[in-house]
Amino acid sequence: MLRLISTTGFFLLIALSVCNDRTWANDRVYLKTGRILQGKVTEGEAEKGGEFILLTTETGTVYKLDKGDIVKSVLMREKVDTDYKARLRLIKDVATDHIELAKWCEKQTRGKTRFKEQIRWHYENVIRLDPEHANARKKLGYMKLADGNWVAQAEFKTRQGYIPDRRRDWVAGLSKVVAEKDEAYDAKLGAKRKAFNRWLSAAEKGNLQPAVLADICDASTLDLVYQSALNAQYNVEACRVHLDAIATVKTGDAVEGLAHFAIEAPNQDIREHAISLLQSEVDHVTAILYLKGGLKFSNRWHVQNAAFAIAEIASTDDYSRDFAMLPLADSLRTQHEERIAGALAPGRMNTSFGSGGTSFQTGGGPQTQVKEYRNQQSLDALRRLFEADFGFDEQAWRNWYIQNYTLSDLTVRRDE
Repeated sequence: MLRLISTTGFFLLIALSVCNDRTWANDRVYLKTGRILQGKVTEGEAEKGGEFILLTTETGTVYKLDKGDIVKSVLMREKVDTDYKARLRLIKDVATDHIELAKWCEKQTRGKTRFKEQIRWHYENVIRLDPEHANARKKLGYMKLADGNWVAQAEFKTRQGYIPDRRRDWVAGLSKVVAEKDEAYDAKLGAKRKAFNRWLSAAEKGNLQPAVLADICDASTLDLVYQSALNAQYNVEACRVHLDAIATVKTGDAVEGLAHFAIEAPNQDIREHAISLLQSEVDHVTAILYLKGGLKFSNRWHVQNAAFAIAEIASTDDYSRDFAMLPLADSLRTQHEERIAGALAPGRMNTSFGSGGTSFQTGGGPQTQVKEYRNQQSLDALRRLFEADFGFDEQAWRNWYIQNYTLSDLTVRRDE
């Protein structure tokens, strides 16, 4: 909740403190509504860990902001930011130097928040230089499996059937939630499913009734509507009606469904409609969180579609743009498996062994090879979002991002 404080005594106290500052503060607070407030965050309240902060504008207006309504706060440059930049210029690209600077960041006041991206970047460099560095892996949320391989926590949780919620916590997927509902819920679900079947019968006769489907579609019937949308994806009008209904359901499964159509729908009109719904109906960071999975698909066409969708959504605000940078950089070069002709020349004998004994084959069957590709859509997205160009050099993009988009620089650069 955003509240305006008008108490005369308090207003005068804040006004006097502002006048005594050596320069007007350039703090920014990004609200979930999309609004950006600029002024001075009262440091005493911001550091106490309370449920609100105070922000005073240059004209003296004071806002009391609930922390739950805030996406992020960007405080003006302080000495600690300057110290970090100085230390960054002195380190060598070796694991020990990156670890030392990451630990230095963590020890600073509010360091784990202020230097969150920098700390992660340093530990990522440690892994790049020493892939088996256990502490760096754990800092980045990796888990070591029984087979000795490291896996990211997000990937592990996803494999277990969990999904991230708005607070980035992991909760049980829709199937587990439905299974735990009581008989009353099951009865309500049965009525919903019957209503959907009636709607589907009418839709097959050309009577789509968008409002009726939107009323039927909720967390309990989302799976039915999603499967029906897949069946209708070659009918643009019908598929759009399905997607509109899915967009009314504010769950991770619904966002994932829209992301699927934005990446994999065979029709461009449907892909563009899914993207527009992700832009207008879904938190942009959540949308990108699901879309970035498409950047790792084995199909290059899907990778290109995912990059395009992320660029469209990330171009709407600075916060989602910054969030999209690293996934796009990671997808500049991807490897894909392709089938190739058999390696054996025609007529040449190939010996194989199995439970049935030795067998001989003539020629070679279909084989595969892994090829690296450059993804132009990912590069185009980075150029468009950041007005910079480092080609397909992923590391150059990452280094540039860290050096130019620290917390202290976000405010300064965007005012230039």
